[in-house]
Formats: sequence, C-alpha cells, structure tokens
Amino acid sequence: MVVCLRFVAFRCRGVLSKENSMKRILVVLAIFALVTSGTAFAQYSVTSEFGGGELVLTPEEVRDEAINQTGGRSFEDITIGVLMSPAPNVFGSPSWTLYTERTLLALQTEMSAIGDMSTDPAAYRQLADRFQPGDIMVTSFNSWRGQADPPEPFDAELGNRLHCGLAAEGDGTVQFTLADVYFSMASSDHILDYAGSLAGTTFNGTTRIGLDYGPDRIKGTVDDIYYTSGEDDATPVDAFYYVGIGNAFWPGAGNPSAGQPEINDAVDYIYENVFEITCLYLIRGNFNETILELDLPFFRDGFESGDTTAWTETTP
Repeated sequence: MVVCLRFVAFRCRGVLSKENSMKRILVVLAIFALVTSGTAFAQYSVTSEFGGGELVLTPEEVRDEAINQTGGRSFEDITIGVLMSPAPNVFGSPSWTLYTERTLLALQTEMSAIGDMSTDPAAYRQLADRFQPGDIMVTSFNSWRGQADPPEPFDAELGNRLHCGLAAEGDGTVQFTLADVYFSMASSDHILDYAGSLAGTTFNGTTRIGLDYGPDRIKGTVDDIYYTSGEDDATPVDAFYYVGIGNAFWPGAGNPSAGQPEINDAVDYIYENVFEITCLYLIRGNFNETILELDLPFFRDGFESGDTTAWTETTP
C-alpha cells in the first residue's frame, strides 16, 4: 500500500509489545510536531509498505530491536545487502515499472547499474557512498534530478526518490518471512526518518520477490522456487529481493504550478541540514546498514538561486 507521508498515524503490526503503545503514540506526535513545524521542507513523500493501520516505528526503535535480537553483533546465516538508488517517482512516473524490473534484476545478479541516468529515466544506479539533492526530491510538476521542466526523455517525470534496495540471501540453513524483516531510513535532520516492518505485505513480483532454494538447499539449481504471485508474509524463503522503502523531500508539495524556485529552496535546505542518510534492514538477528553522505559541490559559496548545475558536481 502506498500512502503520503503526511499521514504519519500508522504503525507496523506485531513489531513492538503493547507495553510500548504510549511510547509509540508520543513518538509519532513528536514526529508530527517536527514535520509541521517552522521548516519549509517538512513535507515529504514516502513509498510505504504497511499492511495494517498501526503507527510508524522510529529508526531508534528498529536499531534497539536489532540490538535486542543480536546483542550488537550481526549473525552470518543471512547476508544482507543494502543498496540505495535514486528512482523515478512512483506517484505518476511513466518510468517506474521499468525501473523496478531493472532494480530486481540488478539485486539478483549483483549488478551495480543498468542503463544511464543521464539519458534514461528508468536507469538503475546504486549509490556507493554519496548522494546529491537531486536524488531525494519529488515534485507534483515535471522535474528530474533538481531541474524543473526538463527536456526529453525526462519531460514527463516527477522528480526522484531515494530507495533502499535489499538483497537478502541465506546460507541454506535458516529461512525467514516478510514478517521478520524490519527496516529503518533516517536523515540527519530527522525529516525523512521512517521505520517499521514488512508484516502484512506479500511477494508481489513487482517490488518484492522471494526465493526458496528447494529440497537441495542450494541457490541456483533446478529445484529453486520463486514467489511472485501474492504469497503472504508467513511464507518462508531463503532469499528476498526488494526494490526497497523510499523517501524524498517534496518541493512545492501538491502545487502543480510550483517550479524551479521551490526546488532551489529545497536544495539550499538540504545543503544546510541533510548531511547523512542511513538505511538499515534487520532479519532474524542479521542486520546491515548503508550510510550515504551529502556530496558537496565545488564553490558552494558561489551557488546562486536558479543555478541547478552548481550542485551536481562531485567533490574529488
């Protein structure tokens, strides 16, 4: 299910004990107060994977759960790859479907890129260690990587959202379910903080694929079983490939007549406040996270409003 992040009063089913109910309510109220406070960029847009009407967890709660399950040490029977990628906007992009197909292929085959983002809006590219403002801004007007009214083939796009792709592969000795998967996304300004579990979701074949290694317990042999047809969150699997949760700032919010000035304001906000973005996945005592740092442009002091090229340069 996809929801606008403005509706923060959800939580993932069965994740925390009932004794923490009041804590969850207070946390969500605090997040709501932050989101609706003075900053101009408290509006943001998330790709949600909730299966029920409960409250969102905080990244801190997911991290605490990881420590509770593991004692601070990740087990090694499930290898977890957290692979972040800027995606076309799921809310209206004509390129979203092809992007997800390429993402799932890349996650299963360990490819870091398919296509070229400079010429193809459906291209898949993993970010190694840095992100740019254009990677985390979606719009209700046509834009691409921080440019309003972009030329073809980007003229029908609606900005970009950062997704936390997941490739989780067991060693054949332990299986897990979607309900076992916890996730956390956090930004240094806390505006993009978003966490929970995949309880209530399914293996839909479009953003989530499950794999059972079969009776021989070896990946890649003829008895492998793929789950892509709506199998539920209790289905045991040996491997899981997921386009990932995603989040982004939303310059201009729902105003289709907004444009480059709103994007430029968002870029300034990001440079002043968003220095890191972290994604973490936890599965039955196995966890891994990836941290991206803001890619500062050359001559940042010389940045002028309307100059959308100054911040696309990378540091040496």
